[in-house]
Amino acid sequence: MIFIHGIGGDPRSTWTNDLTGHGWLNWLDEDLPTINIHSIEYESSATAWLGPDAMPIYDRANNLLELLCSKGFGSKPIVFVGHSLGGLIIKKLLQNAESLGVERYRRVLEATRGVVFVATPHQGSSRVPTLQILRSLFKMTKLGVELEANNDTLRETYNWYRGKRFETRAFAETLPISHIGIVVDQATAEPGVPQTVAVPLHEDHISISKPRNRDELIYQSVKSFLTSLSSPKTTPANEHRPLISILHASNILDLISLFDSEFYFRWDPSTFNSRKAPCHIYWPVRLRHPTPIHAAQCFAAAGLQKKGATINLFIDDLGETNFEVSRFRERLLAWVSRVGGDAEAVNVVTFSQVIDGAYSGKAPEADPWTAVRKWLGETDFRLNVILKVSKLIKPNATSVDLALLNSQRPRRLLTPAMVWTCLSYLGAQIGNESIITLAGYDETVLWNVWKTQPIAPSLSVGHLFLPLLGEVDSQHGSEALHMEEPKSYSLDWDSRDDIRMALQSEFNTTGWSQPDRLVPWSMKCCIFLPQFVAGEDTCLRCPTTTLQLDTHLDSIGSDKLSAPLINELAKWLN
Repeated sequence: MIFIHGIGGDPRSTWTNDLTGHGWLNWLDEDLPTINIHSIEYESSATAWLGPDAMPIYDRANNLLELLCSKGFGSKPIVFVGHSLGGLIIKKLLQNAESLGVERYRRVLEATRGVVFVATPHQGSSRVPTLQILRSLFKMTKLGVELEANNDTLRETYNWYRGKRFETRAFAETLPISHIGIVVDQATAEPGVPQTVAVPLHEDHISISKPRNRDELIYQSVKSFLTSLSSPKTTPANEHRPLISILHASNILDLISLFDSEFYFRWDPSTFNSRKAPCHIYWPVRLRHPTPIHAAQCFAAAGLQKKGATINLFIDDLGETNFEVSRFRERLLAWVSRVGGDAEAVNVVTFSQVIDGAYSGKAPEADPWTAVRKWLGETDFRLNVILKVSKLIKPNATSVDLALLNSQRPRRLLTPAMVWTCLSYLGAQIGNESIITLAGYDETVLWNVWKTQPIAPSLSVGHLFLPLLGEVDSQHGSEALHMEEPKSYSLDWDSRDDIRMALQSEFNTTGWSQPDRLVPWSMKCCIFLPQFVAGEDTCLRCPTTTLQLDTHLDSIGSDKLSAPLINELAKWLN
């Protein structure tokens, strides 16, 4: 059992009660003498005031991975326990053990039986300073910056871990620290793993890892977890879970739960109130050549429609001249129909129509000029954030590439304000009813900023985001796909050949089987998802095996996967 502490932590005091001087390391050694207990020490300061510049999570994970291997770990079963940052390092350590291609590292991954997360911010903490003035004042290290809420690297690892289905336990704090508040809220502490929830404890971020005695829930739960992991399995390890059906979802929230647990969507309930029925889907899409990303949104929208939601498609037609609105609308509605959705019941509105309505007096509550003025003229955000929300630079960018920025169109700065204006327009049309925004993965930051804007209407709104589709990144394995930059493949798929060329490009790279890469992403979102929504069995039949939602692609060769994958994608997309 390997304990890894968090920010500013200590290999012993993090796990020891301050009053009694006893804790996990003592009790487990006495209660479970057959288990070897280890606790790792490393530099973990988030600011330069507290200590040397700590390693970024990726580098620290590799550093600890080599340490474990040098000590002989990997030959016996391993259970990791991580507090706060320690949990993030555990996930990245395991991910790197798989992706780096080093055999002794992979043995650590294969030996891992379970992971315990104690107040781990799986997608970052909002309590880490984010404004430039605070960065300067606190001398934020690279590690501290990585811990910001919605950091792209953390989200990519979050999705990888969800796909591996390690036995997992998680715990969340519910008490604030004086002058700081709750560091990791319960939603952020959720690991996103099926059959696992973050158990709330009456503790703050520091005390949660320091149980007072053996009777504390966290200690009893973890000890029981260890015992269960050492018990013989009653079913074969390679046995698949039963096929899921859309019939298992009795309402919209049940369906969203399945989208989240099985297909790796991300659900942010925000102010959503399920009692405010009926539910409306707000689905803003920029006019461009339709892609598999649009198709996945169509399949999800059709599923939500089947559970009683009304779909409202808003097309951003401002400034785009390369694709006709009518063709774009027809392609999207065809995908809705393909999985059994009612295309005729989808309300389609363009951004131009909203603007015309505002200035003709038909929709005065949706005034785009007021939204633009507040967004760009009165905002408290620095230009760095403005560019990220407008998708002019990547969410994780720490510097600006002027050459790339010079090629972008300035109208993109207006897009966030128009997206929010159209939401106000929809809100005025439906009155006191609930809304779910349907968005791409990289639009998380847009809706987080919207919550802070004075133009945000008082609505019942939740946010549903597509799974991450990543691209190769030389430093971090992969990062969220950025549609505006050159890629190794095209997503403008109009034929079987287009699909084949894109997938073949991916098959020729290392790490193509990682959950967020194009091959597994397209299988999950453009084969299994439409099958699920259409009420079919969720599977892909290959020459020697049948792949299902929980099948790992690591052991499946591209030669066996390529042809059936292309054929099934063409069935749903072309």
